[in-house]
Amino acid sequence: ATSASFASDDDSALACEEGSACAEAESTEEASLLQSKRESAALAARSNVAEVTDDASGDKPCPSKCKTAIGRACTFFACPNNNGPSQCVTESPLVKRCHCMEGFCLDSSGQCVSSLKTVKANVVPINAQSAAFPGGRPRIGVCISGGGNRALSYATGVFRGLTEIGFMSQVEALSSVSGGSWASSLYMFADRRLSKLLGTKTVPAELSMEYLQQDHSDILKAATSQFNYAIESGLFRQTPLYHLWQEAVGQVFLKPFGLDSPVAYLAGSEEDVARILKNNPALEAGAEFTVPRPNRPKTFIINGALTAATGFIATPNNTVSLQMSPDYIGSPFYPNESTVIFQGKLFGKDHEKLLGGGLLESFAFGGAAPSDPQAQMGGEAVEVGAAP
Repeated sequence: ATSASFASDDDSALACEEGSACAEAESTEEASLLQSKRESAALAARSNVAEVTDDASGDKPCPSKCKTAIGRACTFFACPNNNGPSQCVTESPLVKRCHCMEGFCLDSSGQCVSSLKTVKANVVPINAQSAAFPGGRPRIGVCISGGGNRALSYATGVFRGLTEIGFMSQVEALSSVSGGSWASSLYMFADRRLSKLLGTKTVPAELSMEYLQQDHSDILKAATSQFNYAIESGLFRQTPLYHLWQEAVGQVFLKPFGLDSPVAYLAGSEEDVARILKNNPALEAGAEFTVPRPNRPKTFIINGALTAATGFIATPNNTVSLQMSPDYIGSPFYPNESTVIFQGKLFGKDHEKLLGGGLLESFAFGGAAPSDPQAQMGGEAVEVGAAP
């Protein structure tokens, strides 16, 4: 079923694509046979059994639904994010269970993955021979350090102060790490007035305890919420430890601003969204995109790191920069212009791998590399594996 495009929850969506051999068969005497096969596919879909039926003419198969039922009960608690994009579905008056969201299918490992197989995205090579970043080189930038809630509080004050003196309107790039990225992400994406998001100017000598006990900044309000409760709630719902921190950060800092969607794609601008949808018509049916707010710095980089995979030893020599932006994600340049060697634990073998060298559009990051070796060197609308 790898070549099948999966239908929506509406049984009528089991119809074949317009202009295909399936559609042509509908206008022939074989239509009744085709309809019978569709009804069988619909019955299988209701039973959460993935099936692809052959069309009457022997051409490409007609698509049917895929398996979506995760099996975890959600009558009293929300579905955890560790299964991927999922939602709580009422199966009967007394039974609610987690299902993959529309457009996602349950794979053999129990993960909700995109039903798309490939997408077309821009690939930008960045190396010693081609060192230009997309969007050009900014003149003025602000860098925000890390440090959890302290970094978030500090960053909020920096943004408030620079906004008060009119300097943020001149900033073209924003770069952050760790807790500084919590505040920077909200500054870039949250749909709130800046005075409400950051708070207004204060005079330290005039502050009182009564004033400090009030909420004056939506970002700082999130920072003073019960983070430990989010951790405990995740543990109670048996969220895997490797996913617990991500889920808690999303609940505390992103959810109050509507930025915790597990299915939203990132894009640099509304213009980029229009181009992406034009190149990928399959995304047009309900695809959700998150883009920066107007009048924010053009360039935004969240800095992370790629470390050794499970079974290998992480060292400073094999830790590679990972840069995440609304428009592109990747590792520019090759570390030391060479490959990276990962040392196996215990008696495991060492692994040598080429990492870095460019950026991929964010909405496509996480999928398989282009099958065409030439396309891996960069280009526009390159066919890559869709992100799971």
